[in-house]
Amino acid sequence: MKKLRAGVTCITLMLTLSSAGFAEANGTQRHWNQFRGPQGDGTATQARLPTEFGEAKNVRWKTAIHDEGWSSPVVWGDQVWVTTGRKDGSELFALCVDLTTGKVVHDIKVFEVSEPQAAYDGYNTHATPTPIVEEGRIYVHFGAYGTACLDTRTGARLWERRELQCDHRVRPASSPIMDGDLLFLVYDGVDVQFIAALDKKTGATRWQRERKSGVDFEATLKAAGITDTKGTAKKKPNDNRKAYATPTILEHQGKKQLVSPAAEVTISYDPATGEELWRVRHEGWGWNSACRPIYDNGLVYVITGFARQLLAIRPDGTGDVTDTRVVWKTRKGVPSISSPVIAEGLLFMVDDQGGIVSCLDAKTGVELGKERLGYGSRHWASPLSADGKVYFFSKEGDVTEIASAREFRVLANHQFDEGFTAGPAIVGNALILRSASHLYCVADDGTAPGGEGNATNASIAATISRAISENRTGQFIEARFVSDQGGALPLQIFIPANPAKGTRYPLLVFLHGAGELGDDNLQQLAGFPRVFVSPENQAKHPCYVIAPQCPKSDAWSSFPEYPANARSSASPTVATRIAIELVEKLIAECNIDPARVYVTGLSFGGEGTFDIVSRRPDLFAAAVPICGIADVEKASRMASVPFWIFHGDRDEINPVKYSREAFQALKANGATPIYTEYQDAGHDIWGRAYSDPGLIPWLFRQYKGPLL
Repeated sequence: MKKLRAGVTCITLMLTLSSAGFAEANGTQRHWNQFRGPQGDGTATQARLPTEFGEAKNVRWKTAIHDEGWSSPVVWGDQVWVTTGRKDGSELFALCVDLTTGKVVHDIKVFEVSEPQAAYDGYNTHATPTPIVEEGRIYVHFGAYGTACLDTRTGARLWERRELQCDHRVRPASSPIMDGDLLFLVYDGVDVQFIAALDKKTGATRWQRERKSGVDFEATLKAAGITDTKGTAKKKPNDNRKAYATPTILEHQGKKQLVSPAAEVTISYDPATGEELWRVRHEGWGWNSACRPIYDNGLVYVITGFARQLLAIRPDGTGDVTDTRVVWKTRKGVPSISSPVIAEGLLFMVDDQGGIVSCLDAKTGVELGKERLGYGSRHWASPLSADGKVYFFSKEGDVTEIASAREFRVLANHQFDEGFTAGPAIVGNALILRSASHLYCVADDGTAPGGEGNATNASIAATISRAISENRTGQFIEARFVSDQGGALPLQIFIPANPAKGTRYPLLVFLHGAGELGDDNLQQLAGFPRVFVSPENQAKHPCYVIAPQCPKSDAWSSFPEYPANARSSASPTVATRIAIELVEKLIAECNIDPARVYVTGLSFGGEGTFDIVSRRPDLFAAAVPICGIADVEKASRMASVPFWIFHGDRDEINPVKYSREAFQALKANGATPIYTEYQDAGHDIWGRAYSDPGLIPWLFRQYKGPLL
């Protein structure tokens, strides 16, 4: 890393323009990127789902999905992705649906399969593994049929792997997961069992490890009371070697682990190297593991397949820790397909066939109660937790909502025309469901998917004042800013906790990047550096934050002759004009300190950061563009504003030369910018940049003229 200093000056409203990353608005999750969500545990604690919904109530849209598949929906930005396949498995597809409208954006045939597995029809589909998505890329996995990386914007295939093979016997189910630059795939067939780590950018194998339990199948059958062990083993040879579980990445005592249930054993690996850290043997018929482990309370919770045993494991041992690290275990009410969920220190699970919900103390394993949701109801989809409630999804089309409490209490029942096998997704305050043939977006009337509705307010001051009077501080609230010159922008406003009367505060305005264009009034918070609104930093540097959303038809900056040159347009874009007016209005009408206005942005937003400062340098006290592009001919106008510029030297999206040129142009005009260039780093360096320990103290030291 290179850090070049040419001095600093002063400022305090922060205008942040961002392009990608994990988003939270009003504390809710913007992306549901993998099986069971961002944490892999089925939780969206801050989401407020509709109190009433069903086939004919609060369904924002319903979209037919052709053929069949049990993969769960994943969401990134305004895209919802699922996989599907022909019933005979001959063709496999990836489908993308627009989150706002429900319209199909991509329908991509990923693979043709010459010899799909035909046995055990009805027990599984050919498109059951859930894909995993990130900014610009989705990784679709069909087990031994193949894995592919697709460009989410164009649908183009970036790479594929089809030679990783095993005999799943009952078709594939384990979903891919990611950590850093690695993509992890599990193949637990009746013939071979291994786990592979691929370079997610190229698809190349980084490491691969065989995984065998060493358990004697016939001995296990005999222990279960089966006398004809040889005949039973012959009917399903090596049946005790297959598994279908998705692994989990966790960090325990500062060390990352990849915990992966296999057939008859659960193994923890070092995700970077594949080195085995520890293992726990399953008791009894411990194969066909399908539940994803979850990590909470310093324990890993694992279900052992056919044996239906739930284990709570302390993940700090080495080698075989079966006898030393299993804190508690139970077989009562344990499912073999759906995964459990933990909420409020309680572990909830529902058995596959009987609809019986069990509630356990997650730390001790003590059963606190159990109740039946419905006679004959089958639950293969995993439950989820949101806003003090737990939701269960049946194959009969019922969604049952109970309180996250020790005392069993049904809050609501919601009915749909078709049943659910795939797990749900939550984005913002919207619920995405996949039934046997459709995708649903469930959201309150008047609420955009993932949002809380848009109140059009001519007076931003009135909106803020009302929120303060209602004690809605220390959080984002929604509004809409209408320009006096025409046009409007959806807007999120963060109000510091309990702002003092008569005190002027810095303001953070968050203007998003290209991936978050739209009008749902939520996506603009994708990539927002949450560190600025963390309790710790708000205690030190309380500030307001505004986050307007740019429509898809506009941008924060414009370079008409790019890539021939980076000269910006003579006039600001409409969105930037309205953003400037918004800042002026806030300064005039609210308790904002005009001497402390900051602007930052990354990628597309980094371009906007340079652009907005070049047009109104009088408004801003400091700027932090990350991976941006600047019109260096306007450097003389920007020179009065302190800059801290960040870039990665291997950025293939916005080449690093643009930040280098901006740095040099500012210095040539008498400015004293700071420039940080990360070595061997690509485009997505904003996490490192915003985590720089010197950034926030530096930023909040800047001010424009005397403090008011």
